[in-house]
Amino acid sequence: MTTRVKRGGVRTARARRRRITEATYEEPEGPSVPVPEPKGKRAATTARKAGANVGAEVEKHLDNFVETFTTLGVEGLRKQFKEELAAYRAPDDKYKFTAYTELCDEMAIFQCIEDGKIKGTQYWPLDAGQYQTYGKMFVNTKKVESEGKFLIYTVEVLPEGCSNSNIVKVLHMTSWPDRGLPMSGRHVLRLIRQVSGDRLDNGPIVMHCSAGIGRTGTIILIDIILRKLFSCQEVNLVELFKTLRNQRASCIQLEGQYVFIILSVLDYIKIKCPKYKEKVNKYMEDFRTALIPST
Repeated sequence: MTTRVKRGGVRTARARRRRITEATYEEPEGPSVPVPEPKGKRAATTARKAGANVGAEVEKHLDNFVETFTTLGVEGLRKQFKEELAAYRAPDDKYKFTAYTELCDEMAIFQCIEDGKIKGTQYWPLDAGQYQTYGKMFVNTKKVESEGKFLIYTVEVLPEGCSNSNIVKVLHMTSWPDRGLPMSGRHVLRLIRQVSGDRLDNGPIVMHCSAGIGRTGTIILIDIILRKLFSCQEVNLVELFKTLRNQRASCIQLEGQYVFIILSVLDYIKIKCPKYKEKVNKYMEDFRTALIPST
């Protein structure tokens, strides 16, 4: 059993933790991307014949989502972003943030130097067994694991004057360029799956990139949409976008990021329900043609 050290003693790694994002957002309860499985042998056979590994009620929401956004298409989404959302600001221009006294897990989507510019500070040692003091924090990297396009660091943090340390997991993704786009949504989906699969979303999670609005906002909205879809809730993309902007100024600042959100969600749906493959592949082809620079 994995254990975590905290003030006052040892506890399990999954105890007393709440999920947060950089902007506080009320998400549906339950694990990230819950997918109801058909019950019984007959129901499972029916689902396989339909090409969907989801329940009938969920499939209705997926049908509607896929039809809506493959019909709107990449150019339709780009136009929607330019005309309705790019300049959107919160009505009162006030944003809510939450402070936590206990350390939490982190998702870092940046490199310290990008395009020759300093974008952030390396605040944990990169190699297992290394330790360093940052200000009033002693930081010891205990383990480093590779998950393809991102690394997982298990880090021990000991504040100055304290006798008990905290164990924090840092998921570090460096393959997403600043103000750019990944070639595929699979890496982002794998990052989200890592969080839910390790049950990290039982507690506070701090996510950041360089400015905390582009890559951060994109991943947050992908996760929210997937949670809603697989919890049989309607998805209003424009309103979800505005809700994030109400909490974090300039969140998701590029039209390419807006289109990429739908690409990633459609890609996940295609994995779960192969019957959507043709429509989703067409969207993905249009996305790459319109938004990924040729090399």
